[in-house]
Amino acid sequence: MRAVTLPALAAALLALACGERPRPNVVLVSVDTLRADHLSGYGYERPTSPFVDSLAAAGVRFTAAFAHASWTLPSHMSLMTSCHPQTHQVEITRSSLPAAIPTLAEVLAAAGYESTAFVSWIYLKAGFGFGRGFHAYHELLPPPELRDSSTRHSAEGVAGRVIEWARGRPRRPFFLFVHLFDPHMSYEPPLAYARRFDPGLGSVEPGSYERLSRYVDGLHDDAPAIPPAELAQARALYDGEIRYVDAELERLFGVLGEEGLLDDTLVVFTSDHGEELDDHGSMEGHQWTLYDEVLRVPLILVFPDGRFAGAVEPRLAGLIDVAPTVLEALGLAAPPAFEGRSLLPLLAGDSARREEAVFSQIRRFNLKWSLRTPEHKLIYNQAPETDERGMPLAAGFELYDLRADPGERTNVFDPSSPVARELARRLRAFTERRPQGEAGEGPELTPEERRRLESLGYVDVSEARTGKRRNDPAATSSPATPRPG
Repeated sequence: MRAVTLPALAAALLALACGERPRPNVVLVSVDTLRADHLSGYGYERPTSPFVDSLAAAGVRFTAAFAHASWTLPSHMSLMTSCHPQTHQVEITRSSLPAAIPTLAEVLAAAGYESTAFVSWIYLKAGFGFGRGFHAYHELLPPPELRDSSTRHSAEGVAGRVIEWARGRPRRPFFLFVHLFDPHMSYEPPLAYARRFDPGLGSVEPGSYERLSRYVDGLHDDAPAIPPAELAQARALYDGEIRYVDAELERLFGVLGEEGLLDDTLVVFTSDHGEELDDHGSMEGHQWTLYDEVLRVPLILVFPDGRFAGAVEPRLAGLIDVAPTVLEALGLAAPPAFEGRSLLPLLAGDSARREEAVFSQIRRFNLKWSLRTPEHKLIYNQAPETDERGMPLAAGFELYDLRADPGERTNVFDPSSPVARELARRLRAFTERRPQGEAGEGPELTPEERRRLESLGYVDVSEARTGKRRNDPAATSSPATPRPG
């Protein structure tokens, strides 16, 4: 029988004396740059995710969950605040979360949770506002010698640190947030994992950023198409990263189970965005586009009482819905500032009419917004004459009939179409919302962090080399209103 520590016993006795049952723990896992359709449990033909599939079997799997931004910083902030990017305003590295917007960790801390985070990339630094509400926020950033390889094999190190925390007998109830970065380019998993999907691979070099960045439309105005053989190798290496992360999660959750930390625990598994992998002509689409391959993410919820085990939910959900769902499952009220809605009524079969729509946006190297319904995707690109890198952009609308064209290949936008006009009206109403409160200053990046980001294409190269910034979408104070025709 497991020994009971005095603090845990005291907390349990206090809860009993007050007639309360201790609230469940919460474990939130986000795997960066993870396409939902590259998980075997989401229908992928390769066995990339046996452990994550087991989580889905124990809980509910959302098949139409979407991010509200296509890169790490604003997407994770939406996850943690239940606010769209234009509300939380952390869309560029020079901004931090307004004081008026609460985070999930702050709400849980106020309810008596001990909150701990382990993150593995620069864009989740505490200074952006992510650290608010956490009692311990561990930034496990990559060492300088991996400047161009981002976080090679970092899942093992992150899992190891979380395991140390787990064996230290954390106080209950706890909120644990774990972020793993490995599926992000460069794709350099332990070679054995990639060879499961391409036995002929001799090294991980075909997945390196140096090799693949030449095929990124956005970094180059004349980026060539990636040859099919190289694309096949890159996909095998990306899938190898997923299989490697899956194995490390299995190791981590094994220890959490051994330590009794999965007893009475709500588990959430998701991602911040996906990746293009040449679906629309570029190897990297996140932070550049708003197509489904970069917005559709896995979302799995495992409830401590076994509710909805094995369920599959096909209706639309957004990452802003995660925090309200967690709070309702714990019996806690969501703050009025939260813009998402709990998914529990949806899962319980609530027949009330629920508008199915997800709004997403980019405000970085270009300015784009999208509105996705079950049947259509409308994208509006408000382009300056050139983007931050000096590349010409075409402003305007794209409309896709997702029933006939799920790959978003054929733009059917017609300004006279009733569907186009109605979607544009809804998107216009969304973009005209104004946030409450002013964003703060983002954290100061070290010279090493700036060099690392430049090497991965994340800092404006023209500014870094010449000291000048070309048309900067981040400086646009009032976006033009999208209107058809």
